[in-house]
Amino acid sequence: MILELLILAHSWYPADCCSGEDCRPVPASDLRELDKGEWLYIPLALVYQKRQVFPSQDSNYHVCYTRWWPKASLCLFIVQGA
Repeated sequence: MILELLILAHSWYPADCCSGEDCRPVPASDLRELDKGEWLYIPLALVYQKRQVFPSQDSNYHVCYTRWWPKASLCLFIVQGA
C-alpha cells in the first residue's frame, strides 16, 4: 500500500522538493504542528518552516527531506482541514 502511494505521489511532487526519492507518505501521528505554521517530523526531529509547508494533493501527509546525512527538511505536504 505505501509503495503504491509513493509511486502515485511522485507524479505531483514539485521538482525542488523531490529528486525522485526524497518524499514519502507518513502517518499524521509522525507530525506535530508547532508555533507560527512550523511543523515537526518527529522520527528525525526535522522542523519544517512555514515556507516549506504546502497542501497535500491527496488525503495523506508527505515529508520530503534529503537522503544523505545530515538530513535536511525540504517540503512538507499536509492534509487541509484535518
